[in-house]
Amino acid sequence: MNDTIARRRALASSRRLLRVTIITLVALFAAAVPAGWWAAGAGGAGSAALGVGLIGVLFGGGILGLDRAARGRSPATGGLGAILAAFSLRLVVYALAFALVSRAAWVHGPSLALATAASLACMLAVELRAVAREPVEELEISAAGVQVGAHDQDGPDDTDDTSTTSGS
Repeated sequence: MNDTIARRRALASSRRLLRVTIITLVALFAAAVPAGWWAAGAGGAGSAALGVGLIGVLFGGGILGLDRAARGRSPATGGLGAILAAFSLRLVVYALAFALVSRAAWVHGPSLALATAASLACMLAVELRAVAREPVEELEISAAGVQVGAHDQDGPDDTDDTSTTSGS
């Protein structure tokens, strides 16, 4: 039963993070494209949109990895190892894509770089805040009172404690 509840909570958390990511990306596109247009015309607008899009793919892949780990049907499809492997692969693919795209003749380098850097900073800040606001079951107080850790449930009585010292 606890495993089912934990999975439902993890999936709900992934959905909330996806919603925050989409809203943030839309706002970043809405700001970056006009700024790129103002800086360098159509090439700047396209380059800024490309920068935001690359960051969207990077963070979207992260959310897909978290969602897959939350579903965790088997050790091969879920868990921290899968998340770290997917993260490493995404970084390599992102770096290669950025290197290839930045060499294209139509790309306005400063617009691409500024939009990418600003989008990365915004997405990190927004997602870190969203993750920090997620409820953590181990820290919650239940309706019945404070939850006791597993090591305290069947342990010795307080009167049997021999670890106290007598003034040494």
